Amino acid sequence: MNRFLEKQEEFKNSNNELQQGNEKETGIAQIQNEIDTITYNDDLLNNDEKFQYLTNNFEHYKHLLQSNKEDERKTESLIFQISENIKQISSNWNENNITSFSDIVTHKNKIQNSKTELKESEKKKVVLEADYKALKTRESRINSDKLILIIGIALTSAGLVALLFQLIWLGITLIIIGLLLILAKKYIVKENPLTEIEIQLSEIKSKEESVKQEYENYLTHVLNIDKSLTPESVLELFGIIEQAKRNMNDKKEIINNIKQRAETIKNFEEKIDSLNAYLTKVSNENIEDTFYKIKSQFEESDKHFRRKTRGIQKFK
Repeated sequence: MNRFLEKQEEFKNSNNELQQGNEKETGIAQIQNEIDTITYNDDLLNNDEKFQYLTNNFEHYKHLLQSNKEDERKTESLIFQISENIKQISSNWNENNITSFSDIVTHKNKIQNSKTELKESEKKKVVLEADYKALKTRESRINSDKLILIIGIALTSAGLVALLFQLIWLGITLIIIGLLLILAKKYIVKENPLTEIEIQLSEIKSKEESVKQEYENYLTHVLNIDKSLTPESVLELFGIIEQAKRNMNDKKEIINNIKQRAETIKNFEEKIDSLNAYLTKVSNENIEDTFYKIKSQFEESDKHFRRKTRGIQKFK
């Protein structure tokens, strides 16, 4: 009987030791208590898919932000360049004019043709004016036609005088020669070359004025630019227009890239905000710092959850 009581007591002590533990081992009650005190953020852990997405895409998100920042600077630079391009073209122009401007080859050919015609007219004028000046300096002080007229009148007069003195044949001869000179003056005297040059100069100036008028109308009504611009200046403007078109196309492409990235950025930040609501203390900091807080708390909760799970499994 005493032996049974001893065994019973020994079993009781052993059971107490198992429950309460000793200096070397932890008891079941203490382990259970420790398990019960392990806490974790269950709401956060239930959003494992979102957390994995954030973890996998965080570096990509930062890259997108940096790319958008750089592209925004590029866009500002292009907007300034386009504005300067338009100022160089005309105060009447805007981005719509740049966009709608087309068939630049036809415009170039038209201006180039006007330039060639005006240049050729100018060359002809210079040559004719030089010839006119040279002939003018060599022109006789007494015009040939006037000289022949004077001689004709003089001979006719002399013939009349001869008749008065009964010099019939001499008088008749002088009168006939004088009258012939007077009547044939226009056939004897060659046409004045200065007159011919004046006619040619007048024709050239008339044609030049017509070309200028057509050119100025083209600048005003077709190109909508200053009509006083030279053909050389207009051809330079075509280069500026082409550059403005390239700048506008680049700007459009960059803006589209920014918009596309913005969708991904927005999606990432919305997931950050949704998990931020499950933190033990909601973060009011920027997205990057908030991400690190979510990451830290998620990993800590996951560690506690696994520890608690292992502890519970020991009692099964």
